[in-house]
Amino acid sequence: MKYKILLSNPCQQEWSKMKASDKGKFCEKCQKKVHDLTKYSETQLHNTLKKNEKVCGKLRLSQINKEYKTSTKSFFPYFKALTGLTAFLSIFSSVTAQVDKKEKKGFNTSTIEEKEKKNFIKISGQVVNINNSPLPGVTIVTEKEKKSLGVISDLNGFFSIEVPVKENNKEVILSFQYIGFKYNELIFTKNASNIKVEMEEEVILLGDVVCRKQNIFNRIFRK
Repeated sequence: MKYKILLSNPCQQEWSKMKASDKGKFCEKCQKKVHDLTKYSETQLHNTLKKNEKVCGKLRLSQINKEYKTSTKSFFPYFKALTGLTAFLSIFSSVTAQVDKKEKKGFNTSTIEEKEKKNFIKISGQVVNINNSPLPGVTIVTEKEKKSLGVISDLNGFFSIEVPVKENNKEVILSFQYIGFKYNELIFTKNASNIKVEMEEEVILLGDVVCRKQNIFNRIFRK
């Protein structure tokens, strides 16, 4: 099922001036609890709005008017994983047997290992905001061969990541994600050190948050 998160009634009150509450803040003017939804995942957002028809909340601009998709649980993924594991164990045992035979014949694997170690791109640097202040806890992720590799910036915003690459494709795309800041993406084709990644704060909105289902007619006839 597809759905969208909408802000039906924007609020002009200031978040910083509201009183703290268990799930966010309390608005004296509206006499409502204002939920902090900026750190919620897609699943958490959907579950919260499914229980409540309307929630007064604080959202990031990138969370609004975005099409989300919920998935239903099925046995197929587990069956697929089990089949994959069985195949992997079979291949692994076959490869191990072949390696053992090659070692007995005096086959030297050190050259291959050294070559594989060279096929990496190392990227390191610091993540800062527009005022050049370091940002700790930034998630730095890359997708390589359907696998996610990631690190988190330290207390001073510094990070270092090594990404395996192929000879015919040495392009590495790093995505920088941090709550309250705009998504940032950079492309690298070789080793890079002491880079400085600047992240810009994202617009935060307040108001009544609703979840609207996207049926097939909405998707076909939407403008």
